[in-house]
Amino acid sequence: MKRILVHGQKIFILWFILNVILTGCSTQEQTTVIPSSSTPRIIPTSSFGVGDIASISLEEAANLSNEEIVRVLVSQWLESYKTDSSNPDAIVAYKVKEVSIQNPPADVGSGMIAIVTFAIQPVGVPNNWASLPSEDGGISEDDPWWHLGATFKIILDGENLILRTAFGWGT
Repeated sequence: MKRILVHGQKIFILWFILNVILTGCSTQEQTTVIPSSSTPRIIPTSSFGVGDIASISLEEAANLSNEEIVRVLVSQWLESYKTDSSNPDAIVAYKVKEVSIQNPPADVGSGMIAIVTFAIQPVGVPNNWASLPSEDGGISEDDPWWHLGATFKIILDGENLILRTAFGWGT
């Protein structure tokens, strides 16, 4: 019986010490304040499939065909990589080549899927552009242009048409 009491006391002391140590090591939540900008800005990200990557108002798109809308949006997206030289995926130049609307919608408000081929001149290698599908070999040491393609989804969000990547759709 005495052995059980001694053993129980040892366990209690060990539990008490561990409890004191772990309680003393508890973390406190800290918050970080990020200043907000008065104007929203879509910026290129290292992940091609994240979020809205370009937009155009319905008013601006009113007199454009579906293909022209996609060209404007993809050009806007690529232009953001051209103007941000600090981005590891920065480009020197780009060309939007072919736009193919998959199952054209009755109206632009119901959204659409487009497959777009384009060419870019990257600032450096390696970068995320090499992860996109390429046409005819796409990337060559002899050609500064990388010939790529991607699938995009265009959706209506309020008064704007939004461009999003849609890898896997229509392919």
